[in-house]
Amino acid sequence: MNPGVYSFMILTVIGILFLTGWGTRFVLGTRLRNLHWAGLLFGVAIAAFFDLRIAKFLINSGTLIIFALMALYVISFKRPGYMLQFLLAVVTSAACSFTMMLLVPHDPAFYLLESQYLYPAVAVLASYLISREPLFCLNASVTGILLAGIFHDNRLAVHDSVLRIGGPELMDLTATVLMMSMAADGFVFLWGMVLARLSRRQPGKLEGDPT
Repeated sequence: MNPGVYSFMILTVIGILFLTGWGTRFVLGTRLRNLHWAGLLFGVAIAAFFDLRIAKFLINSGTLIIFALMALYVISFKRPGYMLQFLLAVVTSAACSFTMMLLVPHDPAFYLLESQYLYPAVAVLASYLISREPLFCLNASVTGILLAGIFHDNRLAVHDSVLRIGGPELMDLTATVLMMSMAADGFVFLWGMVLARLSRRQPGKLEGDPT
């Protein structure tokens, strides 16, 4: 599959799910509705196919939109402590992802550790170490994988070379992060429901028994 097609498919499917009313846990706490989320996902999916050339920077349009959305998300914070927590989650996610990119490069020799899923999984798990809030973890892991990928792609760039900010391959990783973050939140939510139900059915207690 050509780079960029995977992310387009994933973002389009998730956008359609939002149109059906799915994903309300990520919409709560924001001023956006499911329709707005779907529109943003469709816009990023299409923009990811286009690049902007500014001086020595080659900027992927989809990546640029994501960074703009993350900036608006950070500006919406009302507590400085919450902003510091988000920055800590982003740095943790980016550092862990970048470390895995160095230790497990994208090479056929590492076929048992598919980078398309390994790097995003590390980014999502790292953000969940800081917080379990759905939108918080999603944004932190997406920003972290983007920063790690950009730094990794340009770490060996010479002085006069073009610096690439995002790209189809990195957008594929970002789409996987989005998918994994939503799947992880769904798993945590269901696990919490199971534990809550089991706690109500503890042996030795009858319904209405105050002890």
